[in-house]
Amino acid sequence: TPTTKRQEEQFEKFALAMVKKARKKVFLNKDTMQMLFKNGGKVQRGVIDLLVRYSASDDRFPLLNYFEITVPKHYNHATQLADFALLSKGINIHESITDQNFASVTHQLIPGKKYGVKIFGITRRETSEDCLAFYAKQRVLLVGAQGLSLAWQLKKKEFFPDKWAVSFDKKDALWKTTLGYYKVSMAPCIGQSSNGIWRFFLSCVEIDSYGDRCLICFFDLAA
Repeated sequence: TPTTKRQEEQFEKFALAMVKKARKKVFLNKDTMQMLFKNGGKVQRGVIDLLVRYSASDDRFPLLNYFEITVPKHYNHATQLADFALLSKGINIHESITDQNFASVTHQLIPGKKYGVKIFGITRRETSEDCLAFYAKQRVLLVGAQGLSLAWQLKKKEFFPDKWAVSFDKKDALWKTTLGYYKVSMAPCIGQSSNGIWRFFLSCVEIDSYGDRCLICFFDLAA
């Protein structure tokens, strides 16, 4: 839900007051003030990180990062995973992550469209049902393996090396495999192994998610 005009006005007053209070705590002379101006981009990034961190509405899923991506005009949903495997370097891809196995993704990305992307941490053990309920509450677009791969392809630096970013979808939309006597759904995830190699892998949705995982969530900026 968009913020109200009154909330935006309150935020401007809040932000100005916070900056003034912080300024009184930090000694700045002519040279350090000039350095502050020079590092304006880094300061802005720091402010964005703080806004992301302290605007989370659910203690179980703290907001870790926010960025935006624009889907390339040449993006082809039907071949995204094959294209990703062909063009992406520095990442190992599980052999079962194919366009055919993940053809039933709930939401297909639109070429040329801009999306907001949030990464939420997980503070305790949560089931896939818990995660999907959180997705529904946040009005997350379920973009599956295709969305996850594109986000890493365009904004790799926004991912966390010490966490596996999982892209959940409805169980019927996920690829299934057999573990023992059971058929289980597998959700795509991207993370870094202990040797520093990025991996595009699969996570069993029947296993609870916890601290070494995070949720990657796409949002419609027009909503």
